[in-house]
Amino acid sequence: MFLICGLGNPGVNYNNTRHNVGFHLADNIISHFNLDKIKEDKKKELYSGLINNQKIFVLKPLTFMNLSGKAVSEIVNFYKIKLDHTFVIHDDLDLELSKVKIKQGGGNGGHNGLESIGFKCGIVGLPNVGKSTLFNALTQSNKAEAANYPFATIEPNIGRVAVPDDRLDKLATIGKSEKIIPSFMDFVDIAGLVKGASQGEGLGNKFLGHVREVDAIAHVVRCFEDTNITHVSSKIDPLDDIETINLELQLADLESLNNKKTSLEKKLKANDKEAKDQFDIINKILQMLDADSILKIDEFASNEIDFVNSLNLISLKPTMYICNVDEESIHTGNELSKKVIEFAKKNNHSVVLISASIEAQIAELDNEEEKLEFLKELNLDQTTLNKVIKSGYELLGLINYFTCGPKETRSWTIKKETLAPQAAGKIHTDFEKGFIRAETVSYEDYIENNGDAGSRDSGKLRQEGKDYIVKDGDVMNFLFNV
Repeated sequence: MFLICGLGNPGVNYNNTRHNVGFHLADNIISHFNLDKIKEDKKKELYSGLINNQKIFVLKPLTFMNLSGKAVSEIVNFYKIKLDHTFVIHDDLDLELSKVKIKQGGGNGGHNGLESIGFKCGIVGLPNVGKSTLFNALTQSNKAEAANYPFATIEPNIGRVAVPDDRLDKLATIGKSEKIIPSFMDFVDIAGLVKGASQGEGLGNKFLGHVREVDAIAHVVRCFEDTNITHVSSKIDPLDDIETINLELQLADLESLNNKKTSLEKKLKANDKEAKDQFDIINKILQMLDADSILKIDEFASNEIDFVNSLNLISLKPTMYICNVDEESIHTGNELSKKVIEFAKKNNHSVVLISASIEAQIAELDNEEEKLEFLKELNLDQTTLNKVIKSGYELLGLINYFTCGPKETRSWTIKKETLAPQAAGKIHTDFEKGFIRAETVSYEDYIENNGDAGSRDSGKLRQEGKDYIVKDGDVMNFLFNV
């Protein structure tokens, strides 16, 4: 099974330009082999058929190239297409017109479309705990039908939101930037799981599959009483709800691990050493799950981690608990949310208190001033979006650095402890390959000294090399040579 992705830019201005070579080649393949259109929405078109007895998908993301990674990611994850069976066609600045080149690691196009995939936070929980209401509030949309019955969310709703960061506006003012590009976080509203989901109950395995695709899990737990909103087990017990979801996720992992063991048995008979090592690791994980242990990646040896990560276990995904409380309990919580906080502390999970009903009201307001005034009336200093994103960043160990200039001020998301060359690679692979040094100044010094020139004059702008660990808020300019 193979995926061919043709990139281009939407709009009549690009129709007959080299920017759209990916679109044109994709169209030619679709027409020549008479492929069938199997999916279409505002962001993509997907075609499929057989070419030389091979199953082929042809994808046309209908977004600008630098945002195309999301569509590619969705198709690769949904159809389980291997990355080395995925081919992306796009224009490249170092090619002459009408020339084509296959180049490992990309070229000088500068689009970095696949970097737009970003990281996804999956919102899970039992039916009617407030997942879809939370999703609507976070993404300020009504994509998810906030209905009072199980399985109102049938397909996962995906919303991309800008990460709030007041520093961007101040940087852009000093840099006289034409535009601001923030970092983004994707939220995925995953349908309510129920007891027995791993055996297909409710909407079962389909949605356990959606959980595997996310980077982190936001587990919404109902911590309020309301006789008008039904509960699947007819009683409000947040710890019981957590146990139900966690058990289903663990059972799904057990099934996946046992299937992997079966596939390794043939190699074991041939005395394959790598298969033996992998078999032993799987047995180790199975023993931990059977003992109801919380899986943690740091419990595995360094030579085991790559294989463990390749298993894509749900039980290993970083998790935060979101306690959906009544409006009166938004500041200090209540007896139900205190149970969740105590449970989370024992397992080193983070907890966020929210009131989905309050956030739904905020989302209906027309402008930021009205929203801030509403928050002020409730004595709240930040929205749920800010709280959840802050918790998500801490959960995944993420930070932001900035680039700032007349064209744009932009935020780039990286992992903590990332070295300067790898941070540069987030912008373009050539920046990492040909890294020379990074001109670096902290955000505070950049603001205090009114930009690069003032920071240089005051001795605050530093020349950092390949061993420099990028810090949150660094304003950076990379020098490279390829």
